[in-house]
Amino acid sequence: MLPADRRPLLILADDLTGAGDSAARCRATGMAATISLGVPSTIPAGGALAFSSESRALPPAVAAARVHECVGHLRHRPAVWYKKIDSTLRGALGAELDAWLDALGGRAIICPAFPEQGRTLIGGVVQLHGQPLPSGDLCARLAQQSRRRCAHVPLAALRAGLLAQCAADSAADLLVVDAVSGADLAQIAALADPMLHLCGAAGLVHALAQRHAGAATMVPGGMLPVQRPLVAIGSGSAVARRQVAWLRRHRPDVAVLQLPEPPDGLALDGAAAQQVARQFAQAVVARAHQDGSDALVLSGGATAAAVLARLGITTLAVGDEPVPGVARSHGRDAAGRAWQVALKPGNHGDDAVLAAIVAQLMSA
Repeated sequence: MLPADRRPLLILADDLTGAGDSAARCRATGMAATISLGVPSTIPAGGALAFSSESRALPPAVAAARVHECVGHLRHRPAVWYKKIDSTLRGALGAELDAWLDALGGRAIICPAFPEQGRTLIGGVVQLHGQPLPSGDLCARLAQQSRRRCAHVPLAALRAGLLAQCAADSAADLLVVDAVSGADLAQIAALADPMLHLCGAAGLVHALAQRHAGAATMVPGGMLPVQRPLVAIGSGSAVARRQVAWLRRHRPDVAVLQLPEPPDGLALDGAAAQQVARQFAQAVVARAHQDGSDALVLSGGATAAAVLARLGITTLAVGDEPVPGVARSHGRDAAGRAWQVALKPGNHGDDAVLAAIVAQLMSA
């Protein structure tokens, strides 16, 4: 087996923008990072490779089967694995973790904190800008969804340097560890080994990537500026609607397509929403060709996956990170045309984030 800091970092997310924000955080360390649209058939010799099971909207049993299939033939390759989950705990977390560990063996440390986006974990509960999320009790969620035993490591124990001892003493397979800062996440990342895998949001994967970047394939930063970006927002969240309103006020020159607010009773991550995403993708690709767009800013995992699938883009090489957790990448469609693509999770960032992304794309 290769030394831990020389093996490629494989990131399995449950939606495409989750794979993108994780790859972006790896790229920010100087590590080469690639996003695969679909399960990769091969893995690189180094750097980070992120891909998605596209399972967030699936029932737990189906999501678990998808995760197991994604790990599949890759599980015996020399690699460091990371399970990317939503920082607000959407999806079938317990079922997916069970399937992931069934395939890989070992145990998992879980911490969905992303301090740069105001997301922390205190008392095992996800906090957003200091306020606990109503459904943010991670330990309770895992107790309901997973067949594995779960234990909690409080922030005081982590900061006292007791995490390794807690992991050694615990009989639990899932260790939920509090964190509120980058330094906390770095302590957690330092404990990763072939039988103690890490699971979390884009914050923890950044700390893990920092351990590997020195030995991984290093690539220069920077991408060429674009002239005609098209912003396509498929997320139905209130956050996304505010971001679009800000963009339209401050950058009326930028083309924007947005799905209307979903009707009452339509699950934002349900099967009906997936179908809407495919229909929206058709309109986005038609508009991009009509306008001669040279870049796409895609928000919402289902939308991003549907648009890229319709274009026939199968791989994206991450070039830089215009804002933390947003991957700006480049790839070629089925006709060989080059595209720049920025992937932004739907609830990611403040009201001005879309305008900031566009400004970075057009001025880089």
